[in-house]
Amino acid sequence: MSRTSDIRWRYLENAWREGRLSHAYLFSGNDDRLQREYALRLARLVLCLNPKESEPCALCVACTSFLRHAHPDVHTLVSDPSKESPELTISAVRDLREAMSRRPWVSSVRVAIIEHVHTMNGTAQSALLKLLEEPPGRALFLLCTPSPGYLLDTIRSRAQEVRWYSFEYGESSKESQSDLEVILNAPLYEALRLAKTMSEDADRASARARGLLEASRERMLKEAAAGRREELSRLKNLALHIQDGIRDLEETSSNPLLVLERVVLSVS
Repeated sequence: MSRTSDIRWRYLENAWREGRLSHAYLFSGNDDRLQREYALRLARLVLCLNPKESEPCALCVACTSFLRHAHPDVHTLVSDPSKESPELTISAVRDLREAMSRRPWVSSVRVAIIEHVHTMNGTAQSALLKLLEEPPGRALFLLCTPSPGYLLDTIRSRAQEVRWYSFEYGESSKESQSDLEVILNAPLYEALRLAKTMSEDADRASARARGLLEASRERMLKEAAAGRREELSRLKNLALHIQDGIRDLEETSSNPLLVLERVVLSVS
């Protein structure tokens, strides 16, 4: 578990322990694997009949059925990417409403896990909103998406958002190292021209920004080892702006050029 993921999990764990879990969470961020992993982990914790020190017991009927993917109080919706139109439809939400309205069979709560919730069409989102506004009985909704910007604002306001980001450390690409060098040391007009080039391919803008973040972190380690505090501070500031830029690119409809220009200007 990374330090960032650990902090987010402790937040959820403490909310559960203190009896203040929200009825709905929106798991966002760039790593849908982490979203699913922690959605399942939270579901297993709240469903367990005999948790020990904030951990599922793994022995009760709730835990054993959950591990067999056969818990009757867990309901999962996920879009089918093999279909020509993989969107989640209103019929799926209606089925979910019916299932969630029944009394729990094993545990004290029913849990709905909706993966790639952003693939819901407009009518399905409206139906989901009503379900979140008027949750039936004891229910926990876990909405997972790398693109929360596609959701209705009213859905986002009904759920507590928890962001799961994964930044892999390793050797950055030569392109990323070159991008970093331009932003740090080239004349401003060249750095702005780079931002324009990066923004022209909207599909790659986020990936290239991630590469830039990786390169900046590698450079930070070198500057820290060399004791160059001023340059280290400059790189830290850049990394923070890149992280903000990645979130804007992936979660909102922000103009990629404006986002990347803000990154460039943060160290000018």
